[in-house]
Amino acid sequence: MAEYQRIVSYLYKYRHGQKGENVGFVRIDTRPDGLRLFFHIRDLRMMDERNLSTYFYFHQDGHKKGIFVDKFLCSRGCCEYKTTRKEEEIPGFLGLGKMDGMVFYEGEELWYGTCWDERELGKEPIELSGDSGQEKETVPESPAVEIKEPVPESPVVEEKNIAGQEVDAEERGLEKIFGSFPPVVLDSDTGLVEAVKIMPEDIAKFPIRSWHLAGNPFLLQGFENYHELILLRIQMGKNKNLWALGVPGIYDNREKYLAGIFGFFDYIPKEQGKWKTGGEGYWITSLT
Repeated sequence: MAEYQRIVSYLYKYRHGQKGENVGFVRIDTRPDGLRLFFHIRDLRMMDERNLSTYFYFHQDGHKKGIFVDKFLCSRGCCEYKTTRKEEEIPGFLGLGKMDGMVFYEGEELWYGTCWDERELGKEPIELSGDSGQEKETVPESPAVEIKEPVPESPVVEEKNIAGQEVDAEERGLEKIFGSFPPVVLDSDTGLVEAVKIMPEDIAKFPIRSWHLAGNPFLLQGFENYHELILLRIQMGKNKNLWALGVPGIYDNREKYLAGIFGFFDYIPKEQGKWKTGGEGYWITSLT
């Protein structure tokens, strides 16, 4: 195993090869037991289930070459994937220091990408090596990626299988909290997003792993400015919810950058059609 390395890099949405907004990040560590991979993607405006095929890529002889890593299920725009892979289990992998970024292909039009060298992804073709080991060429506008059957378990589902009683108790606790606070009206075109108004001290009632948010500088500044926070319940399917914490704010590039630094990667506008600079809404982070 090579010396310890860590890479943290923002992920951006691409449609037809055009770079869009920041939707998450990747974190990669080299460990004695292999590569520790963590991907975080939040795209709440795409609420249906999507399969993502993951690739490292690197530049060679003026071309970009992709190396297949894994496939996983993104449930209604909510993706958190964590695994450890031995380098020798990734065919064609040359070491983290020789990789230039990652791409996550969803289908014909949409994909996500990140780069950590000085070269942008651009629209040039990427030669992708599939999980069969055969090479195939695609371009970002229309990635010719073979989509297999959905992976049966996302990391969130796996956590429930391992500690189902604990997760169920957390769900019941959040439901109880949600029912005890005044509602906040959100103009959601899906009808699947509900919210209630809370205070910073109410975070102590959340699952233990969320308590650190009570001291989050971005959250505290937002509360000082607007005197409220929100708890969101986003319906992900039958008897399944995504819980999130929202901080009021204005959508602009500076605030988007600060929100991302402190873990608030997504933004929900107060009114549909107001996803523009200067619009009011909430910066959110997942609790589950």
